[in-house]
Amino acid sequence: MQLTLESKYKSLNPFSIELPNLTILTGVNGAGKTQILTAIIERQIKLTENGVELNPKKYVTHSTLAPNESAIVTRLSISEGIENLWNNFNTYLSRYKNNPSRKLNQDIQDSRKVKVIEKIAIESGKTLTELTNEDFHYFYPIEDGLSHNDIFYQNFSNLFKKYNDKFVNNKFLKFMNEIEGHKELNFFSNDEFLELFGEQPWDFVNKILLEAKLDYYITHL
Repeated sequence: MQLTLESKYKSLNPFSIELPNLTILTGVNGAGKTQILTAIIERQIKLTENGVELNPKKYVTHSTLAPNESAIVTRLSISEGIENLWNNFNTYLSRYKNNPSRKLNQDIQDSRKVKVIEKIAIESGKTLTELTNEDFHYFYPIEDGLSHNDIFYQNFSNLFKKYNDKFVNNKFLKFMNEIEGHKELNFFSNDEFLELFGEQPWDFVNKILLEAKLDYYITHL
């Protein structure tokens, strides 16, 4: 990739340099590392490859990689979020009955919410108009993308809580079906749960911590 600064920017003089795709900036404080990165994100420095500008660009700092998230995540808050989406969807269902040509995005303008509902329909094996409130809670994705759409934003408490609630609820449904005889209650097998919701997120994070040789470990009770 080619970095080109055509005019002076702060303490940086014009330059043009060819760099490999993986480049590490090092230097003492005040050497200009941050200025280079800021100039790239402000498009003062052109970042190109074979004459084509590289986009998108993302400038990640220690604060944007690990933002503070003070909100307490509870089963109730998660359930309320699902119920709110269901209520919005139920409004669409009511209007659809009177007008079968009505589209979902006419009542739910947020394309991210539409994608969540469509995902629920796919995982449940139903059409949109066949979905029930139970389907929303049963097949609701662990990461819905509604709160943050930045891949560098991580709220582990939210992710862990959603996964754990689904995991525990599925074990409860299995108990009620197999031990208590409530055959009308459905549950996922271990393989089905893993395929639908992925591995336990705390195990995944622990693998990363171990690989990075960091002296941290996330426990789960």
